Amino acid sequence: MADVYLPWAAFTALSGVLAFQMDGVFIGATWSRDMRNMMLLSFLVFAAALITLAPAFGNAGLWAALHVFLLVRGLSLLTILRLRIQTAFS
Repeated sequence: MADVYLPWAAFTALSGVLAFQMDGVFIGATWSRDMRNMMLLSFLVFAAALITLAPAFGNAGLWAALHVFLLVRGLSLLTILRLRIQTAFS
């Protein structure tokens, strides 16, 4: 069974790299409120993806929902970062 899910696990490094990088940026800048808010947004999207994908695809749907969560987290933090840079450094 591990061979079946190995590609899903390997893709986690790619789908999560932006989220983990943005975590470091936001922690270093002490913008924890934005991190919390984007985590809540990401969780809501994850829950919707899980409810939609898991019944249809089983464990593969769970993995897909995880990747959706990581991608939404990274992209939402990147979007907020652009706004924060404009307000903090202008």
